[in-house]
Amino acid sequence: MPIIKSAKKALRQSRKHHLINVRIERRLKSTIKVATKQSKPGTLAASYKIIDIARKHHLIHPNKARHLKSKLARLAYQSKKSN
Repeated sequence: MPIIKSAKKALRQSRKHHLINVRIERRLKSTIKVATKQSKPGTLAASYKIIDIARKHHLIHPNKARHLKSKLARLAYQSKKSN
């Protein structure tokens, strides 16, 4: 355990950020799974939002965010085209 006051604060912040990051990562993974299984405009918009949040928090690389968005858009277009 840290002894210095600033180290204690850094540990508190680190734990808090870790919880937030884990929550965002879980939402990202589950949203992408749902969006790939059922490609609907509502799920596409929701998944874009979660991807942008993960990118903003530096949890995923910006290029990976673009890649995921492109993949989901392609799936939505293909399912729309087949219907």
